[in-house]
Amino acid sequence: MKQLQMTKNALATAIVTIALTAPTRSSAQAEGILGGVATGQVISHISSELRSVIGRAEAAGDFVTMRGGQEALYVLDGFKAANTELLNTAFEKLGKERQAVINQIQRTTSDLEAGRVDTLERLEGLSNQMDTLVRDATFKKHPTIYRYRGSLVIPGETQPVRLRIQGYRLTHGTPYLLFRSKRYSAQPDANDLIFELPRTIFSAKPRDLTSESATLVLQKEPNWFWQSPSEVRTSLNVVTLPSQLANVTIEYRKDEPKHNELAYAREENHNSSSRSWDCKSFSYSPATAERRFDVTRSSVSEGNGNSRGYIEAVSVRDVGISFRICAKRRLHNRDNGFRHAHVRYVETWTTNEPKTVTESKLLTWTQNATFRGLPASGQGLLITVSDFTGQKPELPASGGRAGKYANVKFDAQSEVVVVSPIIPNDVRAL
Repeated sequence: MKQLQMTKNALATAIVTIALTAPTRSSAQAEGILGGVATGQVISHISSELRSVIGRAEAAGDFVTMRGGQEALYVLDGFKAANTELLNTAFEKLGKERQAVINQIQRTTSDLEAGRVDTLERLEGLSNQMDTLVRDATFKKHPTIYRYRGSLVIPGETQPVRLRIQGYRLTHGTPYLLFRSKRYSAQPDANDLIFELPRTIFSAKPRDLTSESATLVLQKEPNWFWQSPSEVRTSLNVVTLPSQLANVTIEYRKDEPKHNELAYAREENHNSSSRSWDCKSFSYSPATAERRFDVTRSSVSEGNGNSRGYIEAVSVRDVGISFRICAKRRLHNRDNGFRHAHVRYVETWTTNEPKTVTESKLLTWTQNATFRGLPASGQGLLITVSDFTGQKPELPASGGRAGKYANVKFDAQSEVVVVSPIIPNDVRAL
């Protein structure tokens, strides 16, 4: 059937969507709606959707969705390679088995886009369905991957990176893996392939994912005994996570001592007309019981006066200052005796003032971020965990799960905040 010529991308997308979401229509209805949409065009549309899903999921650190998209794409590519003679055939003219494969991949794509594949268990369910499909005669002898695990490299760990690849007709001949121009031999395990890569060859960036491609080289069995096996090459994505899982910032209110002081300068005076010595006492004390005088900067010294006046009993202490001025008038003198005293003192005290304190530390995949010396009350405590995916959950002193990759605990008795890394099961498995 002649393929319909499309002039608008939107129209092409709409027709493909109808083709894949309306399996209950009658043949006559399908013929009218599909209008000859080629199977190759349907595959291209789904492939484009899957690549978008993979890109967005990787950037967001949603590795379950990323892997689901990659595995669906492998099955789609396997279908395309095994059925090249049917790519120009109208989709509705395919056999039911082949339509079922394409429809399942489209449903998988829709589930991934809608966030319905959010656990490892659901992903395993999808890949099990893919396993059932690729074992159909639809894929002939073309080797096809439907699941691979172990390609997320966690910085700080030391064991070898172990890739396990599952699929259809993978073990024929001598399969191997090319990574950074080095060849790694497969360790067959029943129908699976296992490759071990040294952990030391992976170097993590501080804040960004490192995404690399490894090439899996498989041997396709010939259709006839006189033919030689042919190679089938598939690109596998290997992701090294950032060495810095998150940046942790804590903010809290803390009373800090503030030093206060006031300086004074005073003059005291005493004069006397008495014929005998007459003394007058002076004393000062801090304004409140909490304040003190700084004795190193406080003093009582003589000022103006005559020979018939003097200062005595000077005492300068942190809790008070005291002294006496004595004076008298001599028998034949008309003028009184007098003396001035210069008094200088500095009053000091400490007050507690609330201050906002901010501290930051890095959280890695293998070590906690610990903050000590926090107020036991947790006054105003706020913990922000900015992880490598761009998420920035904020938690109060009560703590708890901070997004997908960290847990926060505040120990009021020890006045410590501990932020621990979480390595989810799906990250270890993928």
